[in-house]
Amino acid sequence: AYDPWPGIFTEFKGKRLKILKGHAKEGKTEKIGIINEVEGEIGIGTKEGFLICEELQLEGKKALLINDFVRGQDDFVGASLE
Repeated sequence: AYDPWPGIFTEFKGKRLKILKGHAKEGKTEKIGIINEVEGEIGIGTKEGFLICEELQLEGKKALLINDFVRGQDDFVGASLE
């Protein structure tokens, strides 16, 4: 019951990206699937607002809090996950 499988995942740079922890936030985005900075948080634009990312795991790597992930992937903000 506590297993997050199958979870939320997408692709980034041709590798599976798991979104391990996050929350929804209302707001307007110009394009769905684009990574944005939203009031000091990193979020993915959705039809209804944003999915604010808190913890991510790139295929073959360990899980990281969003700030650590972005530090290692400087091209993440602004990227498209469509």
